[in-house]
Amino acid sequence: YSQIPLITPTASKSGLASLGDYVFQLSPSPKSKGRNLAEFVMRHSNLRDFAMLIPEDDQSALEALSFKETVAKLGGKIVAIEYYPSGTQSFSAYLRKIKNMLLGLQPSSLQNEE
Repeated sequence: YSQIPLITPTASKSGLASLGDYVFQLSPSPKSKGRNLAEFVMRHSNLRDFAMLIPEDDQSALEALSFKETVAKLGGKIVAIEYYPSGTQSFSAYLRKIKNMLLGLQPSSLQNEE
């Protein structure tokens, strides 16, 4: 039984695949998702400045932090961050707030994070 593959299609906890040579994780961790997204966008586009609209939950916070760190490491910049509660159906107010931050009409939410 020691060489029977274990494939976990939904578990996303970091490091599961390192449990053994025959353990395979199909769902990436939140940190991996954020890092991979940032690496892809930074390498395959001319984008260097980003605004982030993030759900208020633990998994999204990990993805966002990883994205933010990777963007900075690759020479990019996060220019605005806005969080929204779970279950939000209209994003108009959040997008308007980001727009106002970018136009300098409203203080940036990044001031609280630095």
